[in-house]
Amino acid sequence: MDRLLCLLVSCMRHLLLLMTLFVAARGSAYADTFFLKSGGRIEGELVNRSEIRPRQFIIATEGARITLAADQVERVTQKTDHRQRYEQLLAKMDDTADHHWKLAQWCLRKKLNKERQIHLQRVIELDLNHEKARRALGYQLYGGRWLKSKEWMAERGYIHYQGSWRTVQDVELLKEKRRVELAIKDFRRKVKTWGRWLEGRRHEQAVENLRALDDPLAASGVADLLQDARHPETKELAIEILGRIGGDMAVSALIQSALKDPSAAIRDRCLQQLDHLDRQSASVAFVRMLGHKNNSAINRSAVGLERLGDQSAILPLIKALKTEHKYVVQGSGGGINPVFGSGGDGGLSVGKNGPKVIRRIYENGSVLAALVTLTGQNYRFDENRWMDWYQMKESSGQGTLRRDP
Repeated sequence: MDRLLCLLVSCMRHLLLLMTLFVAARGSAYADTFFLKSGGRIEGELVNRSEIRPRQFIIATEGARITLAADQVERVTQKTDHRQRYEQLLAKMDDTADHHWKLAQWCLRKKLNKERQIHLQRVIELDLNHEKARRALGYQLYGGRWLKSKEWMAERGYIHYQGSWRTVQDVELLKEKRRVELAIKDFRRKVKTWGRWLEGRRHEQAVENLRALDDPLAASGVADLLQDARHPETKELAIEILGRIGGDMAVSALIQSALKDPSAAIRDRCLQQLDHLDRQSASVAFVRMLGHKNNSAINRSAVGLERLGDQSAILPLIKALKTEHKYVVQGSGGGINPVFGSGGDGGLSVGKNGPKVIRRIYENGSVLAALVTLTGQNYRFDENRWMDWYQMKESSGQGTLRRDP
């Protein structure tokens, strides 16, 4: 019943629109429309069309001529030849599906898109199963019913969102993602502003604002502050805030600073926060860095693992006691070029024939220190003895120390 009522209303609406077109076409065969400043309009034929700047408009209408002063007319629009021809055809056509379909096809060729849509709609009102008109309007057959794709998708529970059809759950996730992105952007803007205040007369207000942060989404902005800060006091403040608000972004920022900050004191403060915040994530990141190509990164990772007391990192540490690194040495026509690794050891290379690649093996002191702390043993850099000890410990049933490297 509801569907029938909706169909009836739709038919009446389009029929009324169509009747309006008929009336307009039969009552306005003229090519020009004059819009008056007073708000009215006149349709007719401009007689003095050849005048470039007419002081008056002479208009031929049905049965009379009207003369208007130029300052009475706001604007004049002229109907195109296609528009005039359309109105002539419309005035002569019958209200049948066939005639409307033919006129819709004519409108398609003449690019009268709005009129074409009206006639196509009238076709399917007169002939519910007119396939060509249905398809031209975007309908498809779904289970014996003519539906537009958006109707079909809506019936299946999909929502058109950001140019695609998505499930309700997907839309909610996208909205939440957008909310998070905007919140992070807003926090970064605020923290950047407060970071500038730290170096001026609004220092105290900036510290108060920063210490009031308690949303994990603020961590990205505080991480920027930690990375860009020029003074140790600002870094200390940023580390304190990150340690308090927590969350994945805060942990990631602390891990990066624990590995990369040039200050040993700052790196240690980051480790302190990680020790109570998320030891497992930090340990995983440090173990991964034991395979880094940079020797300093390996040793800093070992310091972190020692601080966290991660027994499961023992095997990766044993494998990182000695690491091989490659360096490119530029030749200089027989000159002697010093080569320094990041571990501090140096070498000499004589370059005669262009660049050379040299390999050096480094003994990583911080890795050894971490092993000594974690195991209570000290086999120096003898990897074989360390592995023998490790395997014996594993086979003794005293608890696994294994971590896959």
